[in-house]
Amino acid sequence: MNFAAAKKNHEAVLTWKVSNQTANSIYFVLPISFNGTDFRKVGRGNVNLSSGLAGGYSFTDLNAAGSKTNVIYYRLKMVDKD
Repeated sequence: MNFAAAKKNHEAVLTWKVSNQTANSIYFVLPISFNGTDFRKVGRGNVNLSSGLAGGYSFTDLNAAGSKTNVIYYRLKMVDKD
């Protein structure tokens, strides 16, 4: 439904809300890039199925302070069992 990042001190706080998680959903992967092209995994979070089909999540990227650029790109991937 949404995905946002906000700078807090020297960290990046990522928040997102999904509306289609099912029992088939396992976890989220958060890739990061400093150039918008080359991404690497910076975090991972488990799906919380107790919240039903919709769920809200957050992740704090402690590595954001090491950025030599003013812009950091993030992606969000939901991984299913299959």
